[in-house]
Amino acid sequence: MNIPSKENQDPLGALDRDFGSAVRAARLTRRMTQERLAEALNRDFGYNWRQTTVGRMESGERPTRLREAVSIAVILEVDLADLVPNPNGNVVENTPFRLPRADLERLRDIIEAILDTELTHDVVVAGNTISAIDAHGGARHVVQGR
Repeated sequence: MNIPSKENQDPLGALDRDFGSAVRAARLTRRMTQERLAEALNRDFGYNWRQTTVGRMESGERPTRLREAVSIAVILEVDLADLVPNPNGNVVENTPFRLPRADLERLRDIIEAILDTELTHDVVVAGNTISAIDAHGGARHVVQGR
């Protein structure tokens, strides 16, 4: 008997997870905590978000309304299109990722360090930035392209 995959049962759930991942990457690129993002949304747009609300949204557990997505993009100073997945499941990219040779060498060193540690939970590529995320949600290494 074939059991439908979770994504076939809830195709929009994948969109929520991809959006949340893109928000997380943009937030970490700006070295902003989940708490600070929630505070900014509350202060600037009148929401009643907590750090846990941001965490649930970033993990895809909490769907995001369009006006919330626009507010998040404003706070993070990114285009909304940078946070929204395209139909192929990839985050829409507006700029190619280019690094000068010195940054490529630095990136190689960072990747080697990431592979040497068991603390790394995830590696996120968003726009022109690569972040290695530790198990506590903090960016351990960040490389910014030009």
